Amino acid sequence: MHRLTAPKTLWAWGNNNFGQLGLDSEEPYFSVPEQVDLKSLDLKADEIKGIYTGTYNTFMVLKNGIVYGTGLNNVAQLGANPLIVRKFTLLDNLDDYCIRDMAVGYEVIYAITDNGTLIGWGSNALGKLSLDPNKFLTCRIPVEIYDDVKKIAVGNNFVIILTNEGEVLTFGDGRMGQLGRECSEKFWKVKPMQFDMPVRSITCGQFHGLLITENNRIFTWGSNNWGQLGIEPDKIMNPLPVELTFPVPIDRKTKIRCGWRHSAVFFSKGQIFQWGDNNQKQFVSGTGLEYFPFQFREEFIVNKVAIGFAHTLVIIEKGIIMAWGDNTSGSCGIGTITNLTLPLKYRTGVKTAAIRIFAGYKQSFALAL
Repeated sequence: MHRLTAPKTLWAWGNNNFGQLGLDSEEPYFSVPEQVDLKSLDLKADEIKGIYTGTYNTFMVLKNGIVYGTGLNNVAQLGANPLIVRKFTLLDNLDDYCIRDMAVGYEVIYAITDNGTLIGWGSNALGKLSLDPNKFLTCRIPVEIYDDVKKIAVGNNFVIILTNEGEVLTFGDGRMGQLGRECSEKFWKVKPMQFDMPVRSITCGQFHGLLITENNRIFTWGSNNWGQLGIEPDKIMNPLPVELTFPVPIDRKTKIRCGWRHSAVFFSKGQIFQWGDNNQKQFVSGTGLEYFPFQFREEFIVNKVAIGFAHTLVIIEKGIIMAWGDNTSGSCGIGTITNLTLPLKYRTGVKTAAIRIFAGYKQSFALAL
């Protein structure tokens, strides 16, 4: 309904201990959505291409490839800016790049340029900039990591790359099988995963990954200590991809998402399957763990979905946002800091219809009318 309507406002809520919400405030969290001041930046909401948020930082990519950032700057995540930045500020280390996509890791930032080059800056702990960690600790100037990149997914000190040809590559920490291949001494080198099918979508959590192939098959790999792989619980890790099956047809509109230690699949007709860690009511089940995908039964059609550390946002009809899961920093945006055991409907701001949603760690954002 609102697909062709341009957004007019940007809203933010949740954790703000280092200014991750860009609200120019020292409040540690916001439990209700607050409008981000774009006028002071001489920007309009319809110029925003995407919002990317993680543990310490949030970045705003414009349609023209310019990037603004906010939050902690302890390892040059925000370039030459101060240690803590509490409102969106232009990055000074990307002048030579036009950015089309980003991902926020732990003290490290990744971006894909308009020509498909993957770059990264910040911490190189465990080789997460694809550099020898014994020689390089941090990099303020972006490092060019790989070319011909379509999409990336970032977990805890590891990265998954999807190329334009549908190949999947990984690098970084692989001790829990999250690289999907044998982990050699030079684990920081970009290498293909042990998987030979063309892939169209990737995502990952703390130590596990999820993908959809071009012929609509779903595979998962990595750590299973919280049941996040959807396989037998006695297998605490599985370094090679294993296929998951569902009683619902997988099509081109099927979406895969990962929280920190749980996984989810959203089907085109509104069905939601989730599994893994549920200690913070990530998927509204009565137990702490769900080892196998189960269907979350609710009568609504999901139009958009975003998952943070342990909370979920979806947009349903009329631009209404529903939220559930971890709300300890107000990331569900309903005015309290109590975890939500049932999905709750609400609208951003003053009853405006949401068009797009973004989530990461304990932060949430929405572009709305």
